Amino acid sequence: MKMKRAIITVLLLANIFSLYAQETVVVTSVKVTFLVPARSADKDVNTQITATLYTGMGKRVAMLDHCCGNIHFPDVNYTSSTYALDMRNTVSKSEIQSGYFDIHIDPSKNSKWIFIPTFQIEFSDGSKVVIKGEDEATPYTKRTVSQETPDTSFPFHL
Repeated sequence: MKMKRAIITVLLLANIFSLYAQETVVVTSVKVTFLVPARSADKDVNTQITATLYTGMGKRVAMLDHCCGNIHFPDVNYTSSTYALDMRNTVSKSEIQSGYFDIHIDPSKNSKWIFIPTFQIEFSDGSKVVIKGEDEATPYTKRTVSQETPDTSFPFHL
């Protein structure tokens, strides 16, 4: 009877540790790629970009803060640039099953920027997910931010 109780205890502990191990998979890095379509409004050199990843509960996970102020994204052909976001909070994979991205610009003049964002989230277990900031029904949906509307957000579900 004691041996049976010990085996059951060991099996229960193994299940608990297994569940804990699944919960400890965390977000390790987030990258954003901005694709600027040909013959669209480009990003001026003096326009700053902030891109932020949030959980569905509004917890900030990662942020690219006031980036690219010295970089011009031209509108000739398709131009793309990829940037790593700074991790702001440790978040488990289960916490980020739904969330949203926010992209904000700080233009110094009247500026309008048209682009297609793609985010890549990497996890501590080696898995990764790519989230395109476009409408699935119409691929390559362009996002627009300007002095009048400096923010664009879009939700996701993994």
